[in-house]
Amino acid sequence: MNEVATICGEDCSFRRKVSATRAIVSTLGFLFAISGINHGFFEALQGNASTGGWFIHSIGSRNQMWAYGTEDAFTLIPNFLLTGVAAITVSLLIIVWSVGFVDKKHGSSVFLLLFVLLLIVGGAWRRWSSLPWPGLSRHVLTDR
Repeated sequence: MNEVATICGEDCSFRRKVSATRAIVSTLGFLFAISGINHGFFEALQGNASTGGWFIHSIGSRNQMWAYGTEDAFTLIPNFLLTGVAAITVSLLIIVWSVGFVDKKHGSSVFLLLFVLLLIVGGAWRRWSSLPWPGLSRHVLTDR
C-alpha cells in the first residue's frame, strides 16, 4: 500500500490518474494562457483607443523596449482597452480549464474553442501554430 492511500484511505477523492498527454496539454495550455495575459495587459495599457484594424501591435510605442518588440496580435474588437480585458478574461478561463477540466468528456473541445476565442480577441496569432495539437486532436477526435 502506498503512502497516500495509507494517509487518507482507499477512497481518496483528490487522487486521479494523470496521463502524460494530459500533463503536457495542461502545462502548455497554462503557459500559452500566461502569454495571452501578457498580450492583454499591454493592449489594455494602450487605453481606450481605436485599434485601426484587425492586426495590431499588443505593445504600443510607449512601452516598447526595442524597435521590433511589438508582439503582433489579431482582434475583432475595435478598441485596445476592451481587447486587453477580453484577452485577459479568456486567458484566465483557459488556465482554469486546462488545470481542472481538460480531461473531462468534452474538455478538449472546449479547450480548443477557448483558444480560438483567445485568437480572435487579441491573444496572439503567432503562438496559434504552437498549440499542443497532438494531444488535442487525439482527444477531440475520440471525444472521450
